[in-house]
Amino acid sequence: MITSEPAVSGRMLFRRIATAALLVCTSALLCATAASAQGTRNEWDPKSTWIFAAGIIQYDDKSITSWPDHSRVDDKMIQAYRNRGVPDEQILYIKNKDGTREELEEQLAEFAAKAGKGDTFIFYYSGHGSRDYKQPTRPVSLMTYDTEEDWRMASVVKSIVKNFPGNRVLLTADCCYSGALQEEVYRNAGRIPMAVLTSSKASSTSTGNWTFTQVLTDAINGSPLLDLNGDGDITLQEVATYADDEMSFMEGQRTTYLPRPGTFFSPGLVIAKATGKKAPRAGERLEGEDQGKWYKVKILDSKDDKFLVTWVGWAKSYDSWLSADKLRPYDTTLPMKNGTAVEIEWRKKWWPGTVVKSERGLYMVRYTGYNDIDNEWVVPKRVRAPQAN
Repeated sequence: MITSEPAVSGRMLFRRIATAALLVCTSALLCATAASAQGTRNEWDPKSTWIFAAGIIQYDDKSITSWPDHSRVDDKMIQAYRNRGVPDEQILYIKNKDGTREELEEQLAEFAAKAGKGDTFIFYYSGHGSRDYKQPTRPVSLMTYDTEEDWRMASVVKSIVKNFPGNRVLLTADCCYSGALQEEVYRNAGRIPMAVLTSSKASSTSTGNWTFTQVLTDAINGSPLLDLNGDGDITLQEVATYADDEMSFMEGQRTTYLPRPGTFFSPGLVIAKATGKKAPRAGERLEGEDQGKWYKVKILDSKDDKFLVTWVGWAKSYDSWLSADKLRPYDTTLPMKNGTAVEIEWRKKWWPGTVVKSERGLYMVRYTGYNDIDNEWVVPKRVRAPQAN
C-alpha cells in the first residue's frame, strides 16, 4: 500500500466517479418510480440467469500462494446455482490451468453475448487480486493462471458492457482488493447499472478462507441464517449485511456493496426463500469460554439451553456445545478515538497515520501523506500509539 513515491492527487478521479454516480442515481430514481407504480415483486429468476465464474487458485508460478482443490467452496456455489435451476448451458465455470488471461477474456466476451436482453448476468472470481500502487488510480488486476499476464478489472467491466445485451448484472469477487470493482463500475459501466458485492474494500487484502464465497453459497441455498428479519425472504440487502457482519467478525475485513435502487438489483431483490427457520440464537457472534480463556465463537445451533458453536480460526472438528454461562457478548468497542495519531502496520513496517473511525471492532485509518483512496479498514493489532525514534 505504501510506496516511497509522493502522494498523487485523486481530485480528478473523485470528480469522474461523482459524476458517474450522479448519472446512475438519476437513472435509478426514474426506474424506481416506474417500479413503484407497477407494484411488482422483485425476485431472482435462475432460469434466465447466466453465470460466469473463474476460480483461479493455482498458478504457473509455484512461488505464488495457491489453495488445494479439495477445499474449494466455489465448487459448492456452482452446484447451488444448478440446484436452484440455472441451466447447465448458462453456467461457464473456469478453473486453474484453463484460466489463462487470453482464454478468460475470449470466453467472457463470447459467453456474455449469448444471453438475451431480459436475462441476468452474474460474474464471480476467486483467487488473487493485485493493486498497482505506482498509478494514482490504483488499478486492480485479477490473477490468471499465467501470472505474467494482467487481467484488469476494468477490462472485465468493459467486456460485459460491450457484449452482454441486457442490463441486469451483478459482479462478485472473493480476493484481495475486490472492492475496486465498484470503482470500475463507476468509470466504465456506461449503460448498465451494475451491482457489486465483494469480499473486501478496494484498498484492502482478503483472507483465503472462503468465508465470503460460503456466504454467497448459503444465500443461494436459502440458509435461514441470512433471513435477518425473519419474514421468510432472503433479500440482496440481507445478503450484503450478513456478508459484512460475517467478514468483519470472522476475517477482520469489510466487504463492498453497491446496490442499484430502482433497478433489478435493488436492495429488496429476493434472492431465495429461507429453507425453514433458524434455531434460537443461531447466527449470533459472541465470545466463548474454554479453560478460562475467551475466544470468538459463532452459534450454529441450539437445543435444550445448549449452543453448538464454531470457534473462529479453528477447524470445524473443534465445534462444540456450550452452556449459556460459557457465552458472553463480543465487545467491538475500541480505545482509540477518531482523529487519534497512530502508527499503522503495512507489509511488516509501521507508517504514521490517523484513525478516521471505528466500526465492528475495526479501525478505518488514513496514512499520512497519502490520499483517501488508500484509507483502509484494519484489525486493532495493526494500530499502535506513535513510538519514539
